[in-house]
Amino acid sequence: MNSEKRITAGYGKERMDLVQYAFNKSGEVWENAFQHYLKHTVSFTDFTNGKLTSQVSVIPFELNLHGVPFKSIGIGYVASYPEVRGNGAMHRIFEEIEAYEQEEGIILSLLDPFSYGFYGRFGYVHAYNRLKMTWANQDFPSFPISDYSVERLSFEEALPIIQQLHRDANGTKKGSMVRSEWWWEYWHLKRVPHEKIAVAFDEYHVAKAYVRYSTNFPTLTIHEWIGENIQSLNALGRFIQSHSSSVENFVWISPEENPEDVLAFQMMAEKRNVKLEVLPYMQVKINDWHVFLRQYPWKRDVSHFVFQLDGKSFEMGEAENKVEVSISKENFTKLLFSKTSVKQLVFQEEIVFSSRKGMEELEHALHSEAKALLDEF
Repeated sequence: MNSEKRITAGYGKERMDLVQYAFNKSGEVWENAFQHYLKHTVSFTDFTNGKLTSQVSVIPFELNLHGVPFKSIGIGYVASYPEVRGNGAMHRIFEEIEAYEQEEGIILSLLDPFSYGFYGRFGYVHAYNRLKMTWANQDFPSFPISDYSVERLSFEEALPIIQQLHRDANGTKKGSMVRSEWWWEYWHLKRVPHEKIAVAFDEYHVAKAYVRYSTNFPTLTIHEWIGENIQSLNALGRFIQSHSSSVENFVWISPEENPEDVLAFQMMAEKRNVKLEVLPYMQVKINDWHVFLRQYPWKRDVSHFVFQLDGKSFEMGEAENKVEVSISKENFTKLLFSKTSVKQLVFQEEIVFSSRKGMEELEHALHSEAKALLDEF
């Protein structure tokens, strides 16, 4: 169903023209991928004199947060023609998106901002970083010999294998997207014909790991590297390293922001021989605090907590001996997505507990590991 505010079909050329202009996109590969994208997303739009002049794309999906799925949306391709920028179109569009979130029961909204401050006005909070690693060809780490075999597969051959491995991987349960089949296809279409896929198999020919990569001289870029065990990751590490005579450098943007959580960094004897860059990434907005706090996978019982968030009270249960916690929604979002700690917020005087014991209990109830998200909206 279409209106001038929400478009699920039609205006395909107008939306494509606007996004191409705003993001400097071109070429048959991108156009084919974007056509696929349009079929599965909703566009929120603004018109000037009957012409589509601003648009925002919304991607429905589930986000896996420590094994719990949350109904979510991703915000992408936020675009306006220059002659209408500053006319309030984006504020109108985001008001319409908020209405959509309430109607559809969307708990979380994510976006990769051009400005953290701009989207902070709409309630979005920095929640994810990524780690960019760059090696000269001779410095890519050497991995131990593995008994596993490696095969290069076409996308069609690999899809059911990598879907399962991605779904089951521990690393994709720390705030990652639960990918639908159309999303896998879209990602592949964006990288045709450069993307390649290699899969590591154990001695029983059971798939245990995969790597998605592309080569565009002088660089081999790793897009995604996921495995079930150390043998499979070692096999793919040796496979990637075997390209060192045909490229000059290797690049990997990992969803893990801590290098100690990345096997390729752990395998390096000379840690200074890799360039490390932490890249600030996605923001998140919690739309329904009641639902989110009830569904969040607390590590300890929090039924005695009462959270006071910007003047609103969220009581977690009927237990006696209540502990009240006063904190802003912004800082609580950072805390829940591991971008700060209880101790840090206490030091900054940004959180107040009715008892010291409550401070320790909350700290132990949270998942402290950094969240990891690779997908781009």
